[in-house]
Amino acid sequence: MENPALDEPYLQSWRLALVTTSLCLGTFLVALDVNIIGVAVPKITSVFDSLGDASWYAAAYLLTMTALQPTMGYLYKSFNVPYMMIGMVFCDIGAGLITRLDTNTPKAQWAVFLFIAGTGLGTAMQLPYTAIQVVLNDSDISTGNGLFVFFNQLGGMIGIPIAQSLFLSDLRVQVSTLVPSLDPNVVISAGATRLRQIAETSNVPLLSLQKAYANALSRPYILALSAACASTLIVPFMEWRNIKKEAGIRMTNAEIESRVGIALQDEKEQIKNEMTSVEG
Repeated sequence: MENPALDEPYLQSWRLALVTTSLCLGTFLVALDVNIIGVAVPKITSVFDSLGDASWYAAAYLLTMTALQPTMGYLYKSFNVPYMMIGMVFCDIGAGLITRLDTNTPKAQWAVFLFIAGTGLGTAMQLPYTAIQVVLNDSDISTGNGLFVFFNQLGGMIGIPIAQSLFLSDLRVQVSTLVPSLDPNVVISAGATRLRQIAETSNVPLLSLQKAYANALSRPYILALSAACASTLIVPFMEWRNIKKEAGIRMTNAEIESRVGIALQDEKEQIKNEMTSVEG
């Protein structure tokens, strides 16, 4: 005998398709905003001097991260926290290498450094979503996902202003040191894409301006490295659970609850029939 109260509370049919499509469209719009970094890279080196070169930057970092997310999501069915730790270690190494970038860094090194960082993020970035479904009960998963997304976005909201403040303050120092004759506010107002124009109109070396920008960017890079290292220290404190075992336990518990519910329902029906026969 079926018990409707024990049915799994999951979407099916057109409702599932509608929700999935909406989530995919939302993710696509977010990706457009996030991936704009691929064409917004400041031209601070003599290698990345055209928009065509920006595609190398985007491909090395973003494609690596994106390609590994579904792969690691599949592998995460068998392995848990260790994969996240491995991903964070790669992220730490990549972030540390990125802090070494300067005006003389070859394009190949840019690609390798960003590939390593993208590999780390692609391995570890989406795994907390899976961990939430293992650690929390079904009724708490939506709340856990909401909190995870909130703090994930909150980190970006806080980190970007801090990084900008570090960059601008150090850029003023770098310009005053490397190009004393030039007002730092002029460089800040012009932006990275107009460094060549400033160098020509102010009669200052372009390489000095590029070096000032590259040196100032090292502080936001160090901030990102610090955040990645702090995350690595937190990962081991997550609950070490095996997803296959947890799925087996939940299926067993659900089957037991279903059998108990059916037995109770049958018992109620039997009692009801006995009472009806007695009254008759």
